[in-house]
Amino acid sequence: MMNFAQANELLSNGQRAAEAGRHDEAEKCADQVLADYPADPSAQTLKAMCRQSAGDFDGAIFIYRSLAKAHPSSADIHNMIGQCEIGAGRPGKAEEEFRKAERKNPENSFFPYNLGVVLERRSRKREAAEAYQRAIDINADHLYAQRGLAHILNDLNEYERAEKAANAALALDPNDPVALSVAAAADLRNGEPQAALDRIKAGFRETRANPVEAAMIWGRIGDAREALGDFKGAAEAWGQANRGLKQLHAPEYEAHKGPYSITTARRLRDFFKDAKPQQDEKFEPGPAPVFLVGFMRSGTTLLEQVLAAHPKIETSGEADTIRPFLEAASEGGDLAAIMTASPTRLKELGKAYWKHARPEAGAPKEGEIFVDKLPANLMWAGVLAHVFPNARFILSLRDPRDAVLSAWRQRFEVNPATYRMLQMTDAAEYYDASMAAFEAARAAHGGLAVHETRYEDLVADLEKETRGVLEFIGADWDKAVLDYREQALAREITTPSAGQVVRPVYSESVGRWRDYESALSPVRGLLDPWAAHWKYSG
Repeated sequence: MMNFAQANELLSNGQRAAEAGRHDEAEKCADQVLADYPADPSAQTLKAMCRQSAGDFDGAIFIYRSLAKAHPSSADIHNMIGQCEIGAGRPGKAEEEFRKAERKNPENSFFPYNLGVVLERRSRKREAAEAYQRAIDINADHLYAQRGLAHILNDLNEYERAEKAANAALALDPNDPVALSVAAAADLRNGEPQAALDRIKAGFRETRANPVEAAMIWGRIGDAREALGDFKGAAEAWGQANRGLKQLHAPEYEAHKGPYSITTARRLRDFFKDAKPQQDEKFEPGPAPVFLVGFMRSGTTLLEQVLAAHPKIETSGEADTIRPFLEAASEGGDLAAIMTASPTRLKELGKAYWKHARPEAGAPKEGEIFVDKLPANLMWAGVLAHVFPNARFILSLRDPRDAVLSAWRQRFEVNPATYRMLQMTDAAEYYDASMAAFEAARAAHGGLAVHETRYEDLVADLEKETRGVLEFIGADWDKAVLDYREQALAREITTPSAGQVVRPVYSESVGRWRDYESALSPVRGLLDPWAAHWKYSG
């Protein structure tokens, strides 16, 4: 059996090996010490760190939990467990651990910062901002907390605080790309696009930025060039942003065939071209939602916020409400089986939807209206109409050339659907497939209740268009809908349209595609027929 001096020397060697990235060597040192001293906390910690580095997060967590029992006052152990839970893809459990760490040691700025990162990933931006602020209150020189706060506050339209946090981050690191992006956004809001470009030119070091950070900067460059009337330069900058993101996410999403993939859109399109859904006469549908659908950047968020201001209407945000029966009909699922399901099965699916969409309230009662807003559900209209034959669909339209251009230039959080917006041809093909799926469903169902509303008309005469929508969904007129901005400012809007919908209604983006005819030329063959279909001028 080795003595304590030998054990300490082995652990020192192991820690040096771990710091140098030689984790196999480090773990061997830890194992040798643990063979003679199985409860040694330093050896256990080194072993756990090596397991964590090897991607064995559950193995590391097992060791850390043993340490936590032996050292119940330690906050650091909960912080390490939280990091492992992130690696294992369990953000909810990571949140629990970071909160425990913060409670046990409220003076360590890294614990609320790590909590903020998790909350931001879970789209709980307000809470994330509060966590970042706590980290800053402990340590004002916490660069990543300052820039994280700046980024989130900018998304939450708290522009004055966002700019202040960005400036604080830039004082710590003048080349930080996230802070530069937020500061440049402030320049653009102040009507100073050249100042934004000058700021970026002076501070941006692309070699220091990861692809997401670089895309943020290139997106700002594009916005600034557009504001200066340099449309070719703007398109080049947005293209540069998208190429980096596409390369980053291609391994995960290029061949993706999930519920909102372009593959599924084409599958639904082809299915409903030939399908003639038959509803069993014994099927008595229960309460149905109103589905607000449309291609991305077609005004769905603006319309949702307007409707949400109505006292009798509840909206979903962009929650994944149809998950209970979505996956059954996506990759590997049997669409035909759902379309021929028994009345009992269809009722079960309807009940599962309401339990998922409104877990506390359930299906709406008489006089209540639930608007389910998720643009990508456009492709699923045929299935939704079969489960809810009394559902109503609000189809939000926009000139397809403007819609595709806007989606392509937008910095979305990347998922299977938004990944396709990173390349102009992919975006146009996604538009074509999802719209074709909707139109095929409309033809197959025959009596599908659809109200078409146009973004161009909505921004030209908000009240007139809203009155038409309210009448269609069975809601009385209420002037509160015209004051939607006040309520929208208080809501946490997680879509990229958040900054636009809290502004007074504006129409300067109508017909913007004409400035980008060169960038759109490769996809006009796909989009022009749809423009004609929806009766938009050439």
